[in-house]
This record gives sequence, C-alpha cells and structure tokens, in this order.
Amino acid sequence: MADFKSYPVSGFTNQKVDIGRLTQEINNSSISVALNSIVEFNGICSVYFKADLLSEDIDILDSIIAVHLGEPLEKIIPPRTFDNKEIIRSDSRPLGTSTYFTCAGDDTEIGNGKDVFWDFSNDDDISSAPEGYKRKTIDFSFAEDIFIKEGSFYFFDTLKGSYGQMAVMCPAGHYYYNRDGSLNQATEDIPIIKFVNKHFFAGSCPMGDELNAEGAQESPLPPNYFIRLEITVPESDIISFGWVSLEIYRARTILLPGESL
Repeated sequence: MADFKSYPVSGFTNQKVDIGRLTQEINNSSISVALNSIVEFNGICSVYFKADLLSEDIDILDSIIAVHLGEPLEKIIPPRTFDNKEIIRSDSRPLGTSTYFTCAGDDTEIGNGKDVFWDFSNDDDISSAPEGYKRKTIDFSFAEDIFIKEGSFYFFDTLKGSYGQMAVMCPAGHYYYNRDGSLNQATEDIPIIKFVNKHFFAGSCPMGDELNAEGAQESPLPPNYFIRLEITVPESDIISFGWVSLEIYRARTILLPGESL
C-alpha cells in the first residue's frame, strides 16, 4: 500500500490534467482516505493522500484517472452591479428575489389566497384535536417558488396551554425525497419539514411574538407544496383570535400589467 500514486500525463485521455477538477472528482468519490494534494511535474501527475490507500481505493483512483478529461472547472463569475462593481453580500436573500411580508397565501393573484388568521368565536377551519382541546388547521400556498425566512405570531385573549405548529406539506399524489435520497410519492398530505413545533403562547401579544432565524431556507418551497398552520387551544376557549405574518423571499411580489401566475 502507499500514500500516493503517480501517473504519466501522457496516459490521460486527453494527455492533460486539471488539478482542480481532479481534486473534485477524487473528493466526490468513495475513496476512504482523505486527499492531501496533487502535484504535476515533468509530465508526471502524483496524487498524495493522508494515509495509505487500501487496494479498493487504488482501484477507484485508477478508474477516476482513466476517465479524467483534464478540462478546467467552470469559473464562477461573482454578481456585479450595473456599473460593474462586484457585489459582496452577507444576507441570506437569494439574488433575484425580494423580501415579502404576508399574512396570506396566493390564489389567482399574488397575496389573494387563504388568510393565515384564526378566530375561535366561530367554527371556521376546525379540525380534530387532542382530548380537552380544539384545533384550527389553515393550509395556504404560494404560486411561485418561495424561501421562508422568519415569522411572527399575533394573538389575543388566548388561554394557558394554547400552542401553534407550522409545517411544510407535500400534497397527496406529489413527490418527496426519502432520507436515502430515493423519490417517493405521497399517498396523503404529509409533513416534510416542521419548522414550528408546539410554540406555546397565552394572553395577548399585539406587537407580535417573533420567531427569528439566521438565514432563509436553503432550497425554495416549490409551488405544488403548501404550508399548514395548526392552532390548538383549550376546549373552553370561545374568544381568542390571531394571525401569523411570514417573512419570505420571492421573485415577484405583485403582478405587473399583462403578467399572470
């Protein structure tokens, strides 16, 4: 066994090596030993590792070398302003999106969908609940990709023991990824991400109970998914009400003349 292996550059497919691409190919492989460095000198490419390679690691390395084309990695061009200054950003808002605060989803237009509002003086949106409690379930969605950032709960005259939960849902018939990366079709509406779990509140909070996050979700919520809000209160509650305001990022916040969803 050895902690490095050398190959003549003339033996590569295109008789050339790109160290950056080869490094990526090795790091993305199943070789069990960490790469140390790659050196090309006098027509020889030497690949160094941090420990001795196993025989199966050598086989994998040989197969990587056999198909390496020597083409450089695509250069990432940083975004620039209209006057060609490089943009340096530290916030989580994806380029091309705007910050959007809302208490409603989308329907036929942006923002005219289901209101994220509950009122226990009526029976709207009532769903099943644990014994001794009652619950309202509010499903709302957006017509375009969105990135969830933060949100606030506003509530009034709420009894002790009340709580809220929010989850990203995959609708029945649509697809989601299992933990192992395989694709699965949902046979019913199922939660994919629960981003608020049993958030207790009581009394009134007209200024809003903020739920702060360091950054937005990494991947956008696709339009065929939806968000489910569940508000659970003691059975005796007949007066409390409230709403949720979400901060999200999206490409369009309003439809201009001639545009449609």
